[in-house]
Amino acid sequence: MRGILSMIFLLIFMVFPAAAEEKLKPWQIKALQLLKQEKKVLDAWWRMPSRNILFIAMRPDGTRKDGFAEYVCMLLADTGAPKGKLKIVEVHDPATFQAYKEHTGSGSSMGMAACR
Repeated sequence: MRGILSMIFLLIFMVFPAAAEEKLKPWQIKALQLLKQEKKVLDAWWRMPSRNILFIAMRPDGTRKDGFAEYVCMLLADTGAPKGKLKIVEVHDPATFQAYKEHTGSGSSMGMAACR
């Protein structure tokens, strides 16, 4: 099931490439500020702000990061994210995160959550 979801997200990214000029909403800015204060978070980036897709970089430690992605869903709610709107959180290792940011590659996530 997780593989199918990853393939769907990958197809979405290929069909709807990220637009660097997309303006962040105030709650998205606040979420980034809070995430970057987390000790385990190396970086965070709204991959597709208009579609509420958030990427997070963390060091791999051999465990899935789905629980952390769920925690981020709660953090997004606390920052004023619109209720009922889909928000996707993906956690990646630093190399995969950077490849996505530079539009030079892809990879699987270490954790994922979809929240409303």
